[in-house]
Amino acid sequence: MSIAAAYTLKHQHTDFVVKEVSRPPVEQPGDYAYAVLEKRGVTTLEALRLIAEHLGIQESDVSAAGLKDEDGITRQTVSLRAETMRPFWIDLGPEKWLRLSAPIGQYDRPLEKGALLGNDFWLVIRNLSEEAAESIWNRGGSRGQFRQYVVNYFDRQRFGVPGSNYRTADVGAALLEGDTRRAAAVLHHDTAVAMSRGGLVPGEQARFVQDVNAGMDCRTAFRAISSRLRLFFVGSALSRDWNLQTAQSVAATGHPLRLYGDEHPLAGCLGLAGPQALASLPAGIALKEPVALPSEDGVGITMRETWRATVTATKVFLIDRGPDEHFPGRHALRVFFNLPSGSYATSAVHQMVTATTAASQDPGRAAAGTT
Repeated sequence: MSIAAAYTLKHQHTDFVVKEVSRPPVEQPGDYAYAVLEKRGVTTLEALRLIAEHLGIQESDVSAAGLKDEDGITRQTVSLRAETMRPFWIDLGPEKWLRLSAPIGQYDRPLEKGALLGNDFWLVIRNLSEEAAESIWNRGGSRGQFRQYVVNYFDRQRFGVPGSNYRTADVGAALLEGDTRRAAAVLHHDTAVAMSRGGLVPGEQARFVQDVNAGMDCRTAFRAISSRLRLFFVGSALSRDWNLQTAQSVAATGHPLRLYGDEHPLAGCLGLAGPQALASLPAGIALKEPVALPSEDGVGITMRETWRATVTATKVFLIDRGPDEHFPGRHALRVFFNLPSGSYATSAVHQMVTATTAASQDPGRAAAGTT
């Protein structure tokens, strides 16, 4: 069954506000300063590069516990050596900036991935029909809140930059096969296309294209890209594999509710129709994560195997609703919720709106993953 879920998310940066919930180390104070990074219109990877560039330090000396995308206003903790730390603000152009706070503490180790507990989200869901806004609002009852279960898919931010055609998973898949030339060719093509269209192009990719266009060998230019970004490409390919494996488990329940049209990068991923189907899924599916790249081509990438829950739950708090000033004749809904580390708010919202739309169109059909 396919349901058209009409809404708009991230219409403006203030519609998508994210605050990281992290756990500082309990060890003795040391040489690493922790500070708050606030940003708008910039990815975390690009922000870390800009911090290093501004402070005149190596990019590897700046650490974050998680990645936040550029379409919103985000707040997260970063770490760097205390002697290099100083607060600053950078204006990067229209609706793009980043700010690094004064130190909030000093510890004996840099931030690590395990320090991220989750994220708080304050979102405005726009361009809803009055019926859809009312259906979601009514789910909150007298307490203005409800529990939502969602399939824990990686969302499209993991596979490219919104508004562009970056095929990060294809770049990563080529690296996993040891084919650096193909990885470089895909990245060069997609980045060049985005640049020609005036799209958002992170600095490293732009320099890569400029180097290749200036005559540098494609593989040589690719190796100049930071290992952090190349590891992101590999992780993107492994995340796509996890999504497809999870989608197969969802389809096997016999109760699929299609979430995306054929043109969407996640067209192969399915939602669910009813909490009983959610309960029949495996609790989690193994996920490989890249840890280190060799100095040369991508052969011999060091991996570690982790476990990712197939279903996650959140409590959605309804803040307010009303006519949408940006979309005449439509309605907007403001919500708050928290998700554990690694879960995507965009996927949670899409499944919530799609499930509620399905239930309103077919009253005999329970909203997927709701209680």
